Amino acid sequence: MGMEDGRQSLGPATAADLGSLAEAAFRYFQSGRLAEAERVCRDALVRAPRAIPFLNLLGLVAGRRGDTEAAVELHGRCVALDPDSAELHANLGMALRKAGRVEAAVESYRRALALAPVPAPGLAAVHNNLGNALLELGRRAEAIASLERAVALKPDFADAHYNLGNALIEAGEWKKAILALRLAAELAPANEGAHNSLGIALRRLGRPADAVESIRRALALRPDMASAHNNLGNALRQLGSPAEAEASYRRAIDSRPDFAEAHVNRGLALLDLRRSEEAIACFHRALDLDPDSAAAHCGLAGAQTNRGAFEGARSSYRRAIAIEPGLVDAHLGISALVRYCPGDPAFAQLERVVAGGAPAEDRTSAHFVLGKAYADIGDWRRSFESYRAANAFRRQAAGAAAKAYDAAWNRRVLDFSRTVLTRDHFASRAGLGLDDPRPVFIVGFPRSGKTLIEQILSSHPSVSPGGETLALEALAREVAKESGSGAPYPECLPAVSPDSLAMLAQRLLATLAGGGRSGERIIDTSPDNAWHLGLLALLCPRARVIHCRRDARDLVLACHFKFFEAGHAYATDLGQCARFLRLYESMMEHWRAVLPLEFVEVRYEDLVTDPRASARRIIGFLDLPWSETCLPDAAPDAKELGAADSLPVRSRLSADFVGFSRHYEAFLGPLDDALARPAQNLRG
Repeated sequence: MGMEDGRQSLGPATAADLGSLAEAAFRYFQSGRLAEAERVCRDALVRAPRAIPFLNLLGLVAGRRGDTEAAVELHGRCVALDPDSAELHANLGMALRKAGRVEAAVESYRRALALAPVPAPGLAAVHNNLGNALLELGRRAEAIASLERAVALKPDFADAHYNLGNALIEAGEWKKAILALRLAAELAPANEGAHNSLGIALRRLGRPADAVESIRRALALRPDMASAHNNLGNALRQLGSPAEAEASYRRAIDSRPDFAEAHVNRGLALLDLRRSEEAIACFHRALDLDPDSAAAHCGLAGAQTNRGAFEGARSSYRRAIAIEPGLVDAHLGISALVRYCPGDPAFAQLERVVAGGAPAEDRTSAHFVLGKAYADIGDWRRSFESYRAANAFRRQAAGAAAKAYDAAWNRRVLDFSRTVLTRDHFASRAGLGLDDPRPVFIVGFPRSGKTLIEQILSSHPSVSPGGETLALEALAREVAKESGSGAPYPECLPAVSPDSLAMLAQRLLATLAGGGRSGERIIDTSPDNAWHLGLLALLCPRARVIHCRRDARDLVLACHFKFFEAGHAYATDLGQCARFLRLYESMMEHWRAVLPLEFVEVRYEDLVTDPRASARRIIGFLDLPWSETCLPDAAPDAKELGAADSLPVRSRLSADFVGFSRHYEAFLGPLDDALARPAQNLRG
């Protein structure tokens, strides 16, 4: 018999025999009996050497076994015999991709789609495979378009929804990714990858609690899934639970000891827990596994900053940037340690980030660094434009939470305090609470110098730094229940019994003194303390309050220019930030007038012009003997602060920061208007 169009011409009996053999071979292949499938195919090819079904199935068997070159050769023979078959081009594409020849795979997939007579659900798989190949080549936009075509052709194609969701995560399209991944998880509830990726997208959108729930579903399906444990740690860390996050990273490492990314993330969680030495060990382990891990070098730099090794930190950040020029975390870290000069490569590197298709959060960070860099070279217009762009991204990401402070609640606390929490009220409750002089609460609007004062005080041998314990805020949530009045906080305060106050005071001191903090003075710098000083006066009337002040214009602008990793979304808008500042100032003015607590006010400007005198004044206020270790020029001791707080005090007490708002005079109309309004007319 002759050959026609690459197909063996066989008599009816021969064709029927080969058809039966083909069916048997395919059944063997589907059941995983590859040896039997291969034997049948090779027997058939002895009788019909150019029979495409058996060559094609042998290619699939070779691919299943991992013999990629044999698979490419066999599928290539099939295409040569029948160049007009869309199916054969699609199979060749799969083989080429597995062999690492991704560009050639893309061409095969495109050829398959061109040969298909009309769009049909069967082509969805080709679009899906093409999308995956394009994503592997970094051609993200083309990949997303192909995957979107796949799900349009076959709306119940779970794998395509899953792959589309992952592509959208890479593109920073978190909301679209969530829609795709929810569909993937609904269509294939047992796909742990879909639940895991959905958690990633939810976390990146700023919904870490939902992310935790989704990733835990993935772990319920596959408890040893290292990537899910790692992603759970990321979500827990974003929720402000570094201890739980560190435990998740350890589980990821237990499942996969060579998981370099998990070692890096565990190091970051340990930095959050102020355990720098252990963090450094994690970063070094990550670098042992992957010497070119930019994230590990960046994390190591953060740990070195914590320990005061600033030259080493600069070197590590530079190494990270050399490996990955667009790594914005490294640019953010080093920006606090250097002064930029014209022509610095960082300008071009960061401008590429903001101009390209990087995720919005990376562009946000890059704009913040550019704002600082342009200020360093005196380009105030471009500096302000960069900060404005950064805050626009932050405001968009925050969405409905962009206000980030409840103006109505803050106003209610102020109004109630003025009416009820008066000097007479506190006099009537004198003698309640605990007689303990240890607590020291440093309060102030963000960027007013709180962390500078904390670092100065923490250098004293009799002072224990407590950081942001959130102790008062937590107790404020409990007070309403303890009062039994049914009134919310702070209206419930007058109804709280002396016994309940004593119990709450003990809990406050237990929190402050936790973690081995045993100094004669224990510092708390929680951000919302200013709104709970009335509660503090009832619980611990001998506590001391250090109130940080700063020029209002400089202060609001400093908040606007600050990269806050979480919260403080009011700072994205100059007018809103100014209104919140005026409300805060009214609250503090009332407390100063009525509370029995000891207060001292420290102005940022005084810290800059005469840091020694300011430090002596603060130490004297705490009734502690003077120590030369408290001088701003003194070397940092072993007491560990957060990374930003570890920068030398002197480096952050520059006269450049006093009155710096004058450089941005042309852009501050909304700020000046808001600051000029009377406090009683302020609204969020």
